[in-house]
Amino acid sequence: MLDIQYVLVGAVSLLILLLIIVQGRKDQNQNERKKYFDYLIGVTVIFCLIDIFWGLVVSGTILSSDWIVFATTLFYFSATVVAFALLVFVIAYSGYKLKYRRFVYLVLVIPLVIETALLFYNFSSGAIFYVGTDRRYTRGIDSFVKTLYVLDYIYFFVAFIISICAFTKFKKENRKLSYSIVLFCLIPIVTGFLQLLYPNIPYYSIGYMLSCFSIFIFEVVRERERFSRELLRHQQKDILDACSNVLYRNSVPDETINTLIGLLANYYIADRVLLFQLTDDKKGIKAESEWLANGVDSIADEIESIPSSIVEMLVGYCYNDGEYYLNVTEKTTFKTAFFRLFVQQNKIKNIQVVPLIAEGQIIGMIEIENSKEYLHDITIAKTVSFLIYSELLRKRRMEQEKAASGAVIEALAVEYASVFHIDVKDDMLTPYRLDERMKKMYGYNLKKKLKYEKAYRYYINHLITDELDRIEMLEFCSKESLMHLLHDRTYITKKYKITTDTGYEYYEAKIVKVKGDDDVVNSIVIGIENIDEKIKAQQLEEKNKMIQQKKLESAMEEVETIIYEGQFDKLTGIYNKTSGTEIMHKYLNAKDDGIYYVLLFIDLDKFKYINDNFGHLEGDDILSKVGSVIKSNCRVGDIAVRFGGDEFLVMLKNISDVSLAKKKADLIATEITRISYGKEYSSTCSIGGFITNTRDLEKSMENADKALYEVKNKGRNGIKIVADEVV
Repeated sequence: MLDIQYVLVGAVSLLILLLIIVQGRKDQNQNERKKYFDYLIGVTVIFCLIDIFWGLVVSGTILSSDWIVFATTLFYFSATVVAFALLVFVIAYSGYKLKYRRFVYLVLVIPLVIETALLFYNFSSGAIFYVGTDRRYTRGIDSFVKTLYVLDYIYFFVAFIISICAFTKFKKENRKLSYSIVLFCLIPIVTGFLQLLYPNIPYYSIGYMLSCFSIFIFEVVRERERFSRELLRHQQKDILDACSNVLYRNSVPDETINTLIGLLANYYIADRVLLFQLTDDKKGIKAESEWLANGVDSIADEIESIPSSIVEMLVGYCYNDGEYYLNVTEKTTFKTAFFRLFVQQNKIKNIQVVPLIAEGQIIGMIEIENSKEYLHDITIAKTVSFLIYSELLRKRRMEQEKAASGAVIEALAVEYASVFHIDVKDDMLTPYRLDERMKKMYGYNLKKKLKYEKAYRYYINHLITDELDRIEMLEFCSKESLMHLLHDRTYITKKYKITTDTGYEYYEAKIVKVKGDDDVVNSIVIGIENIDEKIKAQQLEEKNKMIQQKKLESAMEEVETIIYEGQFDKLTGIYNKTSGTEIMHKYLNAKDDGIYYVLLFIDLDKFKYINDNFGHLEGDDILSKVGSVIKSNCRVGDIAVRFGGDEFLVMLKNISDVSLAKKKADLIATEITRISYGKEYSSTCSIGGFITNTRDLEKSMENADKALYEVKNKGRNGIKIVADEVV
């Protein structure tokens, strides 16, 4: 009976192990752990086959009794080999890194070597087990058999300790290791002990079979979990890819938000998904968007009447837990009667609420109702909520940009007949107001979007025929060029000409940039106005002004000439007698008593002879040059006067020294003499001077005149300077 039990248990174990192999091949991926498990299964299958073989031989079913000792030896040896293989599997499966691994394996081989030696010893002595006289299997020295079991136990206990150490280490490192690794080592310890106590029952085979089966069950469960996680990752990836595609289309924010909410509803298989924003006081809500499954009624209007207490409750849960979840059952208690009635009337079975957070503050929420998948899993909901929040920001920014652009458009519409808006992001031009010429060019469809560069080039090429003007205007043909021109300016104004049937007309374009809150230019507004009449009126006005200006300048020149001729001698360019002596009188009356001056009388020698013999033109030329000589030798403040005919009167201020006065007079005389160089006559002069500080001009002139006549009486061409007695 003993042997039949071993045969049956071995056969059942083999069948179960084969099922494990088949199922494992179907469910598990080929990884390192799978390979180690396959090796262990292979060794265990061999042991089960040997177990069956041993049972059949001992029972006499196959072969003769002479094979019993061989079959028993093979059974004990294979049992130890499987125990050793189990230990190696535990070390490899757990990933536990042993120091001096080769040395450890060498030590662990020792029990296998000892058992092998005992089995060889049994062949020669038959002390451990043998075939009795009844031709049946008989155990000899019982202690030897127990020794064989103890050697196997060494492997079991070492494997069990390693599995405990590995499991503890992995837990500290927050890494996962299946509980089966511990159970796998524990089962052979128990079944091996039972085998020792009850040798008639094949606990050894049962233990190995249960060990492999336990780890297989855990591996299958883990594979199922891995498959579920993988499926979840794929579904999450699919919805995130779908969200990315929605954002990539860059639709209007409302459309994008509705699409994202629809994707969220499909992911959770929900009946209703509602997006609402909180009021500024965080006590009320306003529905922003709603997605509904077929046959589900809207609650967008109804939800805005929710009491502030419920809103504050939801906000509190979201602040504390990051979400709010409610699974409605018969035992569910509600905070308020209104909330219970609201849930019942709308047939709500479960609610998940995730917040929209901006700068640490909750500004809105997404409510998912009656979801049938991924309850309590808000990962995707939070991700999509962030995308929705970004779209809400974009919507608000676009509204602000639209308001800013609208203000600029309205302002330009007051002055300009045609107004255009350029969206910098998509490079689209939208006409908001058109004059008759523009209507003929672009049609009457206002707010119809056009590609800016294409529309602008069409405008320039059809209306501007002058090549230089066209090249200049093409500077504005792209948004990049406009942005460059507006880099450090708020607006620019450009005047240009367009060709008409009768010639050309003047136009003016005003280009204004519009910035958003982030100080980034988002749009450009252009106003265009026909200023032909204005320009031509300005040109006519400027022409009239020029005519009037020329008349005024001519009159002024005449006045200046009259004034000049009244003060200055026209021929010499110095003061005439009347104005010159008047100026001298004014100076003498205003000067201090201690200030001296020299008054020079200059008379050209034999000037009448030159006039009579060489003509008045030659005489006038000499007088003009003498005037230039006298002016060039006068300092600032000195006064030169043509006193009459060929006589000149010069007042040199701030001179009290006779020698200095004579030196100045000598310079004048020398330069006058040079006038006649190369001529048939000589141009000399006589100079008489008087140094004084008196205010009496007539006295000074009288004394200077006396000095002059003394020079003339001595033969002319000389200089005499006298000083007042005071000097």
